[in-house]
Amino acid sequence: MARFPGRTGDEIRALQPAARDAWAEIEGSVLRSGLVDQTLKELCFRFLANDPAAREIERFAGRERAALEWTNAIAFDSDKADDALWQRLHS
Repeated sequence: MARFPGRTGDEIRALQPAARDAWAEIEGSVLRSGLVDQTLKELCFRFLANDPAAREIERFAGRERAALEWTNAIAFDSDKADDALWQRLHS
């Protein structure tokens, strides 16, 4: 992944209007609203930001654990994003 030291995500996306517009749509319709409980989304954001309190998936159960396992699979190992995990995520 390319790194742009000292630049924010918004500054980088501003270099490509299509990327900026796509991000704005995702942020507005999925990340900041949508069907999933915002506290669950925040937990996943913290996991991706390497918050030590959110990185130990085994500490969590139920919906939180499924969401963190899905986040991990999507971000780091797509082979783990299987049908069984998808079913747990939606149960």
